[in-house]
Amino acid sequence: SSEVFPIWAKKYFSPTEIKTIRKDIIEKGDKGIIKENEIFKKLSQKTGENSEKILNEWLEIAVINNEMITLIENLRKKYKIALLSNAIGEFLNRILSRIDINQLFDFIVISSEANIIKPDKKIFELLLSKMNI
Repeated sequence: SSEVFPIWAKKYFSPTEIKTIRKDIIEKGDKGIIKENEIFKKLSQKTGENSEKILNEWLEIAVINNEMITLIENLRKKYKIALLSNAIGEFLNRILSRIDINQLFDFIVISSEANIIKPDKKIFELLLSKMNI
């Protein structure tokens, strides 16, 4: 969501509005304070667009990089692979399951599920703990 939002928001908002909405809505979603449906409802209220339309626009922006998938598959042959993301869990899981790439990761930490966002060192410590490092 942190990467998709600014691309999508340029269509609807000024740079100042984008900064405010990021702080008031997106970061709260990334921290798990508000859930996906509430985020899209709030964005719908701000744009006048249907929340389902906004979700679909976000999903169109969230493109999986096939070269990165190949790299991860190759690295997995020798290393444990982790995903650490500032994201709305429901949204990120929808993207990961869309092409069934969850299995590429041995460990996944999503900020909204941990209620901590990068760059807070606690989220990195959480991932390292999961990895027994």
